[in-house]
Amino acid sequence: MRMRSQMRFIAVILPLVLAVPAASADVLERVIAKVNGEIITLFELRSRQLAAVREAGIPVERVEAYLREHNREIVQEMTDELVLAQKAVEEYGPISEDRQKQMIDGLKQDMGIASDDELAAQLRQED
Repeated sequence: MRMRSQMRFIAVILPLVLAVPAASADVLERVIAKVNGEIITLFELRSRQLAAVREAGIPVERVEAYLREHNREIVQEMTDELVLAQKAVEEYGPISEDRQKQMIDGLKQDMGIASDDELAAQLRQED
């Protein structure tokens, strides 16, 4: 029964969230906001909308209304995150690949995760 519920959820959500003509894949990269030269794409917005709907546990019949009510907040959060990331790079410089690896290794250690594969599996569970 749970599988059927998930399939129904996907069947209703996907068209609403990804309401883009299938024939025009380039529309997925449409720019919806520009922040100090960096962009937020329609694809990124749709991904964030889907995550917000899932996180809030919105029933299928309320998804469209929920997105209408919260879309402005979602875009604002995305913009704020981009500005914060830009300020961090200005202040501290870009994070090197070595530093990124150190941060991920520290996270794995804190979580008691032994390998990258185990981390990937854990992240998939969270999603």
